[in-house]
Amino acid sequence: MCYEGNNIKREHKSEPYYTLSFEYEFREAFDTVYFAPSYPYTYTQLLYHMDGLLANREYQNFLSIKLLCETVGKNAVNLISISTGKQAIKDSKIVWILARQHPVETTSSFMVEGIINYLLQLMTAASRTGDSFLNNYIFKIVPMVNPDGVIHGNTRAELTGIDPNRAWKKTHKSITPSTHFIKKQILKARDETCLILDLHSHSKKLGCFFYGNYDSANVRNYRMLPSKIC
Repeated sequence: MCYEGNNIKREHKSEPYYTLSFEYEFREAFDTVYFAPSYPYTYTQLLYHMDGLLANREYQNFLSIKLLCETVGKNAVNLISISTGKQAIKDSKIVWILARQHPVETTSSFMVEGIINYLLQLMTAASRTGDSFLNNYIFKIVPMVNPDGVIHGNTRAELTGIDPNRAWKKTHKSITPSTHFIKKQILKARDETCLILDLHSHSKKLGCFFYGNYDSANVRNYRMLPSKIC
């Protein structure tokens, strides 16, 4: 495998573009071989996972899955809500978790699946022990923001050619429906929202790391979440 500069120059830059090349020996005649930049996590896998959650009777009191919107390609973008349901929304704190804005970043899908499973296990355990701490929180999760891009094998963009993670400032109901309706829901719950966690992968960075808005007035709280998780 080799990754090196080619003869195509970047516009307004002295650096060239790069080409990835590799050799592979096909061992079976007439076989079908797929090449992927990362371990796959498909839209179908997500649907199977959600079906499994809904079929689990232990989770029925804590889990809600609703259609948030349809994409340009007519695929469902689902909103998963996890809470004990014992406290009114206006008295709760809402944590938003988004994943898979960029189709190639499959790590985020595996992460959000683990988060969903873990939260439901916590809710189930808390209901048995009578622990009331989780009553204060509602977790709103969009496990696949860009299903069109995932289905069609895009790296970052939706079917419209737009990177959803660059469309948050000015969303469009028809062109970027996922970000439009997610943003609408977040703004509707602005007063209750305490955290928005957007899961991604990185082409160079390794391990677990955070990018976030810096709060110079409260540095301790700003650094607390990354320090606890990383």
